[in-house]
Amino acid sequence: CSSDLVQQNISTPGGLITLEANGASGTIAMTDGRTISSVDGSDTGSVVLEAGSNISLSQIEADGTVEITSTSGTVSDNLTGETANIFGDTTALTFSSGAGFGTSGDEIDTTVASITGTNSTSGGIYVEESDALTIHSDGITSNGTDGTTQIKTADGGITISGSISVGGTDRKSTRLNSSHQIISYAVFCL
Repeated sequence: CSSDLVQQNISTPGGLITLEANGASGTIAMTDGRTISSVDGSDTGSVVLEAGSNISLSQIEADGTVEITSTSGTVSDNLTGETANIFGDTTALTFSSGAGFGTSGDEIDTTVASITGTNSTSGGIYVEESDALTIHSDGITSNGTDGTTQIKTADGGITISGSISVGGTDRKSTRLNSSHQIISYAVFCL
């Protein structure tokens, strides 16, 4: 299908939930307050969202993995308030966007264990985590023209297990803000 509008809650006790909006203009739009949930208590629940264009997030809960791919579009926060868009204490978040993952005015809010991801064409990467966060060994790559990468935690440290690479034409900034001290990190400008 070329567009998916999530107007109801979707849940499964573990297992895989996949939503695909095929084609270059395919979009996924979650209605504010709706939840996609895959939790089984043994850390294997998974949610996958794939769209050719934009993805608007409400809330996704999984105790295993969440994968979000917006080939040429943006991944944006469509949830009122600062509640987590993606959550699960053991969740590993992987994202890929073409035109930005969150914005400076409205980050993608998370409560997850780790993240890895890329942004390829325009826009930047903006994540606000509620507690401690690990940058997965696959790292973060921002090649959008904006070049900004901003990852911050409200109450916890940031552990860097992979590199953070910033390309793009503007290369504005890379900020890692933590409520606890950051011991070390490496940023590579391409």
